[in-house]
Amino acid sequence: MVPLKNAKNLNKLGKVTKPHGLEGFFYFKLKDSLKEGETLFIGKNEHETTPATIKSLKLHKGKTLVKLSAALDRTALEPYVGSYLWEEVLEGKSLPEEEFKGKMAKTSDDLELGVCQGSYNCGAGDVIVLEREDSFLLELPFNDTYFEKKAILLTKFPKSFFDELWQKP
Repeated sequence: MVPLKNAKNLNKLGKVTKPHGLEGFFYFKLKDSLKEGETLFIGKNEHETTPATIKSLKLHKGKTLVKLSAALDRTALEPYVGSYLWEEVLEGKSLPEEEFKGKMAKTSDDLELGVCQGSYNCGAGDVIVLEREDSFLLELPFNDTYFEKKAILLTKFPKSFFDELWQKP
């Protein structure tokens, strides 16, 4: 497939590794929110990419194997080794910092966890920075693993789950 010249706003997810087996699978650390059927983009840079749908995800020895529509077998995957996977960042999508800065995060047992001080993107997704009253900080991936209801910063875990994760400023 010929790469498309695009002007999309893309976020780099990671590098395509060598094939695993003959069916076009490769190891890749996916964001928790990505699922089969979702469309990503594959290419050496964000300006020349090819759309690729996630055809299959499976675990092998504790790691995720991915198969994309753009590379249904080992031979088709070889030209993409060393390329990057990208996801489209939709216009109007607000970053957690803009939406939640200064708001209190709550736990599944309805206790206050900490106030959102901001966020940053580590390449694989947004990270929320929370601060509690004693100025200790907690950085959590802003994804479905930790947050049940993102709109109000409600975590899926009780407050005790986070006790040992706080860092001195």
